[in-house]
Amino acid sequence: MVKRLFCFFIFWGLASSLWAIPLRVVSLAPSVTQTICALGAEERLVGVTRFCDGPAEAAIVGGLGDPNYEIIVALAPDLVCLSGLSGQAVEEHLKSLGLNTLMTSHEGFEGILTDIERVGEVLGLEEEAEALTQGMHNTQQAIEAHAAELPRKRVLFLLGQDHTYSVGPQSFIHDIITSAGGENIAAAVPMPWPHLSREFILGQDPEFIFIANKKDLDIISLQNDPFWSQLAAVRAGKVYKVDQKTIHVPGPHVVEALVAIHQCLEY
Repeated sequence: MVKRLFCFFIFWGLASSLWAIPLRVVSLAPSVTQTICALGAEERLVGVTRFCDGPAEAAIVGGLGDPNYEIIVALAPDLVCLSGLSGQAVEEHLKSLGLNTLMTSHEGFEGILTDIERVGEVLGLEEEAEALTQGMHNTQQAIEAHAAELPRKRVLFLLGQDHTYSVGPQSFIHDIITSAGGENIAAAVPMPWPHLSREFILGQDPEFIFIANKKDLDIISLQNDPFWSQLAAVRAGKVYKVDQKTIHVPGPHVVEALVAIHQCLEY
């Protein structure tokens, strides 16, 4: 009898720890930080990375792949959220410290919606997450329906103006370009973040160029550049800046980038 009671209390304690709603969360993924804030639970964030746009009250716990484990442990979080950018080694070390973790993947636009729903479920905010993802899905469907009535435009997406790193079919940004009505010129490149050669870009001759930039675009320098001035998009002035906060972070705000890119492609 005593043994049965002991086993019951052990089981009950483990179940309680697994089923308890996390009230103290450390986020090592800007996308998760963005999601938690969008779900109205930013007060649960006790720690975020230096790359996160989180509440001012949250402690900075380092970067995605180089977190400060001492600070994280001192914060006594109920849950540490991270993404594949942090790497499996970081997750394993967190677990070795006795911390509960949630790994997100954000593979494609649908993957972003799935991650939001997973975070909402773990935080006990299923209804809020469903409303958020449904709104994003509805916006995507409406834009895709409108884009289907327009001719596809050849699009070059650059992760910055000072280089030619782009996005391939394995990236969520590729999904956004396609949904918006664009034809990603790097769609056949078998990697998520390819470095495109200038010869390749010239051969594809994109009609639109989108650049994720922190600073304002320098269109004049592109038009005066011997290489860039050869492209149809540059000659026509169809080069646009995309807010990094909406396009670089695979969270709820990517739908804003989807709307912005589609509006540009309409013309």
